[in-house]
Amino acid sequence: MDLIERIKILRNHLGAKNFKKVIEGSAKLLKKFPKNHYILNLAGMAYQGSSNHEYSIQYFREALKYDPNNIAIMNNYANSLKSLGKLEASEELYKKILKLNPDYVNAYNNYANLKTLINDYEGAIKLYEKAVEILKKTPNIPATSRVGILFSLASAYQSNNKIEDAKKTIDKVFSIDPSHSAAHKLMSSIIKYKHEDKKTLDHIDKMEDLYNRDNHTNLEKKIDLSFALGKAYEDLKDFKKSYEYLNIANQLKFEKFGSNLEEEEKAINNIIKNCIQLGIDLQLIKSITGV
Repeated sequence: MDLIERIKILRNHLGAKNFKKVIEGSAKLLKKFPKNHYILNLAGMAYQGSSNHEYSIQYFREALKYDPNNIAIMNNYANSLKSLGKLEASEELYKKILKLNPDYVNAYNNYANLKTLINDYEGAIKLYEKAVEILKKTPNIPATSRVGILFSLASAYQSNNKIEDAKKTIDKVFSIDPSHSAAHKLMSSIIKYKHEDKKTLDHIDKMEDLYNRDNHTNLEKKIDLSFALGKAYEDLKDFKKSYEYLNIANQLKFEKFGSNLEEEEKAINNIIKNCIQLGIDLQLIKSITGV
């Protein structure tokens, strides 16, 4: 089997999230081709997918030695730095990418995600909006990527109290993916459900239809819709139904994600550390983290 075929197999494993197979396969190939930036990047992405960001960074750095201006590798590297809380280094890489290619939509999206981490929603919105403008002139970008960026923009609008902009952007998400559960949850947090407001009641019907149609096969979707319906029925003063949905949501969330207090504390400490380095006011940090 030639190198190209073996790389294709590794890419398929990566797409299927078989990260262990990618790591093992890459290690074998790198013994023969230690300077192959593509294989090094694949290995880094597999470690990144396994949340082993320290190892992923080593591979991305090595890959960039042999292809120093590869913006896809830089983007992966920046994402791992961001996951480790190294926000300044991550930001510098995103800026470098956008100098090399001002139309690289992934960098705008990921850089905007970084901005949301430090509650810079104005900065995030500008970056998301730029990404959306690029999407308009790039028809070959997959629908899932378009939806993801639009949803992130809607969330940033909502966090920055630009409610009407958030609603319009969520409607754009629904025009592409009417079943987007996270967007339904976001919409439910924005609108006030009233018995005399048919539009809000119609939204409940849509969410319940999705909830029942899914047949409990997608836990994340079920969790989003349960929380959304719980909030909707709370607005309508139907506290029995509200409790039922919120109880289901919390049970499913614990079933899927469990509880990891140690990781949450680590993440909060990273946010505090990097916010201090960026000169953000301590009181603002406390309001963000709740500590």
